[in-house]
Amino acid sequence: MDINAIQQQYEAGFTAPVTKKGELGKDEFLLLLVTQMRYQDPLEPVKDTEFISQLAQFNSLEQMQKLNQGFESMHKWLQIAQSSGMINKEIEAIDFNSGKIVRGVVTEVRFKDGQPWLLVGNNEISPVDVLRIIGEGDESDG
Repeated sequence: MDINAIQQQYEAGFTAPVTKKGELGKDEFLLLLVTQMRYQDPLEPVKDTEFISQLAQFNSLEQMQKLNQGFESMHKWLQIAQSSGMINKEIEAIDFNSGKIVRGVVTEVRFKDGQPWLLVGNNEISPVDVLRIIGEGDESDG
């Protein structure tokens, strides 16, 4: 977001929205910084060291947001890898839609709302609901 857009938002009575965690984002941080500069006392302006410190905080915030995005992307790929590794494996899982234990072979992985779902027969099972993967050497196969 550029300075002019921030200025327009401020003049239009913009109030910084708080994220769901109650934290301010980088746009809100920049808005506060610009507002501080606009209304500072001209006889006692913000010292260079304070301004540099605030810019460093802004840069740190931006870098942390990039790291979080990277972690979210990595988590998604790990879920894909884990789920695709269950294809053609026999599993036992809880189907929370029916409330029953489902046992069968995973035939495919489907994605809904960015989350993987395992297809076992006609049941879509979340990977977190898998109780166990039944291996060839598992003595409880019956």
